[in-house]
Amino acid sequence: MATHTICCTCGNIFTVHHAVAGARKSCAQCGKPWTIPDLPEFREAEPAAKPAPRRVMVESRERTSAGPIVVAIIVVVAMVGGFLLVR
Repeated sequence: MATHTICCTCGNIFTVHHAVAGARKSCAQCGKPWTIPDLPEFREAEPAAKPAPRRVMVESRERTSAGPIVVAIIVVVAMVGGFLLVR
């Protein structure tokens, strides 16, 4: 004798405690009769395995060369401006 879970065709899931093979149980929702199957050995459900720890996704940003290019453009513009003022 053990606990037996039955999934009815109407979508109802019910549990029969101390189930005996050959016993009849009706679905509480649709009333369909079910017979507890004759299994070689009824076992209590084994405890579920512990879930794996959650993994955190780390997004890496690609380095762009926009910063040094902007600095180089500013330096060139300043040099050209200085050259024109001196002249």
